[in-house]
Amino acid sequence: MRENAECRSFQSAGLNKPMNRKAFRRSLRILHGAVLGLILLSLGATAYGQTNQWIWIGGSSSANQPTSGVPGGRNDTTSWTDRSGSFWFYGGWITNGFTTSFLNDLWEFNPASKTWTEVSGNSTAPASCQTQQHCGYSGVYGTLGVASSSNFPGGRVEAAGWSDRDGNVWLFGRQGFDSAGSLGEMNDLWKFSPSSGQWAWMGGSKVAGQRGTYGTLGTPAAANIPGARAYPASVVDSKGYVWLFAGDGVDSTGSWSYLNDLWRLDLTTLQWTWMGGSSVAGNSGQQGVYGTRGVAAATNSPGNRELVGFGVDQNDNLWLFGGAGYDPSFRSEFYNDLWEFNTSTLQWTWVAGSSTEGPCSTPGVGGYCGWPGVYGTLNTPASGNNPGSRDSLLSWIDRQGNLWLFGGWGWATESSMSLLDDLWEFNPATGEWTWFGGKNVRPPSCISSSCGWAGVYGTQGVASSSNFPGSRDGSNSWTDLSGNLWLLGGAGFDTSGSYGNLNDLWEYQLVSPPTFAFSVSQNSLSVSSGSAGNLTLTVTPQGGFNSAVSFACSGLPAGASCSFSPATVTPSGAAVTTKLTVTAGTLAHAGRPDLENLFPTTVLAGGVLLLVGKRRPWRAGILVAIAMIVLSTITACSGGGSAGSGGGGKTPITSTVTVAATSGTLQQSATFSLTVN
Repeated sequence: MRENAECRSFQSAGLNKPMNRKAFRRSLRILHGAVLGLILLSLGATAYGQTNQWIWIGGSSSANQPTSGVPGGRNDTTSWTDRSGSFWFYGGWITNGFTTSFLNDLWEFNPASKTWTEVSGNSTAPASCQTQQHCGYSGVYGTLGVASSSNFPGGRVEAAGWSDRDGNVWLFGRQGFDSAGSLGEMNDLWKFSPSSGQWAWMGGSKVAGQRGTYGTLGTPAAANIPGARAYPASVVDSKGYVWLFAGDGVDSTGSWSYLNDLWRLDLTTLQWTWMGGSSVAGNSGQQGVYGTRGVAAATNSPGNRELVGFGVDQNDNLWLFGGAGYDPSFRSEFYNDLWEFNTSTLQWTWVAGSSTEGPCSTPGVGGYCGWPGVYGTLNTPASGNNPGSRDSLLSWIDRQGNLWLFGGWGWATESSMSLLDDLWEFNPATGEWTWFGGKNVRPPSCISSSCGWAGVYGTQGVASSSNFPGSRDGSNSWTDLSGNLWLLGGAGFDTSGSYGNLNDLWEYQLVSPPTFAFSVSQNSLSVSSGSAGNLTLTVTPQGGFNSAVSFACSGLPAGASCSFSPATVTPSGAAVTTKLTVTAGTLAHAGRPDLENLFPTTVLAGGVLLLVGKRRPWRAGILVAIAMIVLSTITACSGGGSAGSGGGGKTPITSTVTVAATSGTLQQSATFSLTVN
């Protein structure tokens, strides 16, 4: 009766009238469109509605601030990220009237607590800086290789810096004050231990201006050392090797110019290896050999330059963009070329940008040459896009292997230089650049190359699509454990458009689709037949992931099973765990038969059957049974098979078990080795 009543109500509304084919298709299209609209609306409210955003984290929105619990405004410091995610920087320079002071202070920043710690050195200029144009603290070297509380690198700017696997921080070279208090380019190597709070001089010279000792290409040697240089680029790969590229310094002959040499440092042996480029700079530096775009070759090499963008990807390949050097006419050439160096094949590939010199402002010595940028449409990748030529930029590589650039000194779309605030991404998979923010033109009030855009700070600690750091160069940068960029200071423009040394701290949050990382607590597990063992599984959310995750095992040996407690987990802003229990049933131990004990029994039984089986088979059966009982007793008394045979001659079973963690369409996996004894 209820069904009939419902049908009558539909009939009265005209909803169950027969449809012709056109009406049915029209209704289906309407329904499909409504569902699709709801899906797109949902996506727009979540992933697609989000954009990467800048956050002003700390420091001042006004230039030229003194040090007071946080680093003061400064330019050209050395920065790196350690394995625990802390940020470090060293030195830099500040100006006061006509005086430039080189600092030797070391700072650590904790991105979780957003707090600074001044670890060592001096964050204020020496008293002599009141009477000298250039001043700074002299280096105190002590004994080579021996850490001491009295050791300190001299005040310096823009050294190469990195962190090793043990948490020590290192720096190499750059312009600064040597042991005699002389200002010049350095090639000294230093290590700082956070646990002891002490510096150790580990290599190179304590006197400025030393030439390089290159040795044999590709061969490490204790005597090898890069020459003194300013503004080199450095990164550390996943194997722990340090890679150092170019800069402005001294070659193997003692000549001074822009360099294009590539070096590798083994932090275990502390031996340098000359890996590429030229050991002789020449008067105007070595020019680039580009070859064919996109094709690696042993003869390819970037030309002489300093202040480049530099990074290393997940495959340990090096990426290089831009910088400034000399053209054959001694003009300052600014580059917009992109290169990749394969650390396995040891070959360079020219990937993008121009292989020829850009337009020059003047035809003779002292001119500036470079290419304007091709920006295209904001947030839209295109094969024709390319950042303008520049130096002193920031660069980093995200977790997806994309290269990012920010700011520097160079060209927007005009033919004149300025300080830049543009943000770019290069996708190696598509070979395309995307302009993600900042201005693509000079300010209309520009009358010189030292002009740029004021910063838009917004509210401290609050992300906004309208926030943006001002135009600048010589900034610090770090990449945190989530792949986000952090930026500190540099020389540029504050919130009022005033130029000076900045100490503002920014974070650029890369908004990616929510996902999670998955790991197992150990690589192997051993259990006995009929017993169980446990492992811990960890789910770490990324990009705001907060959905339920379930688990399953595959690759278990016969008779084994796995269970999870809890069966599902739901992370909410932090990592969560579940316990995996593997139970090895008795059937899981499909060990081999004990052939050593089975063989004599079989031989004896066969002999008895041959002797008496034909005449009196019933007697043969009795004799075989008696023989087997006797042999079993002897075997038991003698302890079975030989020692180490795995219990009665059975061999342990080892399997590779895969654990899958699944949430909707997302799935991550981890493996471990399971041994059943």
